[in-house]
Amino acid sequence: MPGSIAEKKIHDAYLQCKTIFNPEEALLNDAVKIEDEEENLFYCIVSDFFIQQKQKEMIKR
Repeated sequence: MPGSIAEKKIHDAYLQCKTIFNPEEALLNDAVKIEDEEENLFYCIVSDFFIQQKQKEMIKR
């Protein structure tokens, strides 16, 4: 469990991203059109991270 206020904020942001970028919701998320280049890059990087985590989880099975 996070200790400091900063750790809690980071942890909360991680949990929110984990929910939003759930690979099982990929089709829904792929329908999103992001115009801002930096925001789109963030979306792609975070989305790829959670896809990779899901792949690792599936490989372990």
